[in-house]
Amino acid sequence: ESFSQAASESQSCGTPVLAFDCSGLSDVVSHKKTGYLAKPFEVESLVKGMQWILEDIDRTKAISENSRKRALNLWDPSRISKNYKNLYKKVLSEYKRKKLK
Repeated sequence: ESFSQAASESQSCGTPVLAFDCSGLSDVVSHKKTGYLAKPFEVESLVKGMQWILEDIDRTKAISENSRKRALNLWDPSRISKNYKNLYKKVLSEYKRKKLK
């Protein structure tokens, strides 16, 4: 999935993500912190990632916690709306500055 919506939703639920290291997934998943990024289109690498996630219950719990924390940090609606508001202010300020010249 190129837009990584499923991966971001998964992390929001505290679920580790196993994916190929390509497209938007490379930005959404933090390798070995919120999931595992396998070498693109290499099945053996994907299997290795699945084993890595599942073989250690404490590691799986930590990855789940990291996933949820990262999702809240990056995609919390109040944070996103604040970022948009700041961006709009910056663009408007720049527009006004250039218009006055």
